[in-house]
Amino acid sequence: TDYYHIPDVERIPESRHDVYFVTSRDPLERVISAFVYLHPRNRNARNETGNGIPTKANQMIYQCFPTVERFASFLGRNDNSECSVRARRAVNGEIKLMNHLWANYKKTVAPIHFRAKVYVIRKEHMWHDWKTINEILEPIKTVILPTGDTAHGRDMTTVNQPVTRDLSDRGRENLCRAIEQEYEIFFSLLNRAVNLNATDIQEAREKAHTNCPNLMEPRVSLRGTVTQQRNSSKAN
Repeated sequence: TDYYHIPDVERIPESRHDVYFVTSRDPLERVISAFVYLHPRNRNARNETGNGIPTKANQMIYQCFPTVERFASFLGRNDNSECSVRARRAVNGEIKLMNHLWANYKKTVAPIHFRAKVYVIRKEHMWHDWKTINEILEPIKTVILPTGDTAHGRDMTTVNQPVTRDLSDRGRENLCRAIEQEYEIFFSLLNRAVNLNATDIQEAREKAHTNCPNLMEPRVSLRGTVTQQRNSSKAN
């Protein structure tokens, strides 16, 4: 049994496990959350110490991006300015210091070999999926779910973080277009998940369409392939 977190994802292509358990989240929400969580101003607001203190190099990276809106604006530019190049490299998972963006689906999911059995735990349905997977693996056991603070995970609502998730429609469109490949990999993952059904995948499609209405809308085939269909509003 191996556990792969951010420092370990480069080992995934070499892994040949029969079974993988993968946590997932809608790609747009994942990128925004990672950006906000990692931003030096927010890390300072959370009074993180030790390894949590941003390095000078990390602070330099974010100088171009005081907000997620500014980050997205550079993704909409077709130029080779330092900040535009940095934004494209960040969203493509090429800047290791921006570790949660670096460890994207292209690195963590795409390398999983096609013969492997995959179980997916969705952030939006974490304990439901946890319970379902455990019931599949050990149907005779009663699955006990955590209660209290443990059940809800990290709570940032009590921290006044200066860098928010606010994003304009144009910024959203830029960001969605930049992570189109991430959506393709994300839906490939959901479609091969042993514990998810067509209703679960349809729910994810609807969320993706809400988050990225101008993106090519993923249409997941029940035969296990992912195709793309243009938004009807673009076709008309």
